[in-house]
Parts: sequence; C-alpha cells; structure tokens
Amino acid sequence: APYLETVAAYLRAGCRSQLAAGAMGLHVTTLRYRLARIQELFGLDFDTPERRFALELALQLHQLTTGAELGKR
Repeated sequence: APYLETVAAYLRAGCRSQLAAGAMGLHVTTLRYRLARIQELFGLDFDTPERRFALELALQLHQLTTGAELGKR
C-alpha cells in the first residue's frame, strides 16, 4: 500500500478521513484501514498537534531530498 501518500493526503486534509479519502479516490473505510495499518506497522500516530507537525515536517524533508511530490493527484 502507498503508505507515504496516504499519510500525506491525510495530513493535507487536516486529518479528516472523508476529505482525504475523496482526494485519493478511496472509500473512507479503505483510508481508515490504511491509517490503522500504518499505526500498527510504524507506530505513527496523529493524536497530537506536535506529532502531526513532526510527520508533516518529515514528509516535507522527504520531498525536498527526493524531489517526490507525495499524495498530489
């Protein structure tokens, strides 16, 4: 599953599942499953503003270093 793209879309949507799912062309249940799987595999969580900021910063650094544009459709 495209984990980085899922996290990027979710954060870009302000952590709103329905909006992120729509932007990715997914059913909201699929998005929620992916997020749960990401939390399970990598221990990421989106519960606090500080953690969301750290994830957004990490994604921005990844984009800068690789030139990849994540989650943009």
